[in-house]
Amino acid sequence: TYTRFGYDALSATSGKAPTAKVRVTNQGKVAGVAVPQFYVTVRVRGQDVPRLVGWQRVALAPGESRTVSITIDPRLLAVYDPAQPGWRIDKGRVPLVVGEHAGDTQATTELALAPRRLKP
Repeated sequence: TYTRFGYDALSATSGKAPTAKVRVTNQGKVAGVAVPQFYVTVRVRGQDVPRLVGWQRVALAPGESRTVSITIDPRLLAVYDPAQPGWRIDKGRVPLVVGEHAGDTQATTELALAPRRLKP
């Protein structure tokens, strides 16, 4: 794209179907399309692993802002527990990042998780 975008007001809500939203602003002088990508970091076997949990395409005129929202599939927050065996979500907070690609951090917050077991 021939413009640049700003990302702010990132927020997340917990629950059975967690959600995240962010305000995207076209800061350039031409229309363009942004695709904010949302990532969480979960702990798997002692290592932090980033996971793409959603994205949303948004077309914006110069100076225009719009809030985009995603619903996070709980399976993307789970880790496999061989002792159970099965998938589980541990209680705690995980970092939530939004950016234009995996290595980009435009805004950060945390997502609170309740413990939960998931069927495969």
